[in-house]
Amino acid sequence: MPPDCLRIQPDTVWDDTNKKFVFGKLTPKQWAGKGSAVATADRYFIVNGRSIVLYPTPTTHDNVYYNYVSNWYVWDVGLAQRKAEFTLDSDTTVFHDRLVMNFAKLKFMEEQGFDTTAAVSNFNQSLGAALAGDTPAPDLRLSRPSSDLHLLDRTNLPNGNWGI
Repeated sequence: MPPDCLRIQPDTVWDDTNKKFVFGKLTPKQWAGKGSAVATADRYFIVNGRSIVLYPTPTTHDNVYYNYVSNWYVWDVGLAQRKAEFTLDSDTTVFHDRLVMNFAKLKFMEEQGFDTTAAVSNFNQSLGAALAGDTPAPDLRLSRPSSDLHLLDRTNLPNGNWGI
């Protein structure tokens, strides 16, 4: 995995060679059961330390892609790239300025023992706005779906027990 990978975004692991989703992230118990399972056309993954392990094992020509959340939150203006720590006065964060300022105000007020009701509200509002911008909303269509679109199929059913 890349050195800045904090976590893999859900439902983004894609087997480009076979044109299908890779199911996971499996629990250790689920993964242990795959070793004795009959070979399957579906592909699964587990995160083991800083590596992604696939079942069945891909060939050298298989391409598997995924999106991830980076833990490098510092932006180096001179190099125009992310990095792990602040090292220059010109460095800034990848977060919106208002979010950072509201967080700093909240932490200062907590340390000084002040009433933080308004600061918590301001921070939560700026955090909510930042989180809402991270994930696009799904397309909602009012027209009749095309004949090749199925409401339930392998691409939109969870691989598991529905979290129950």
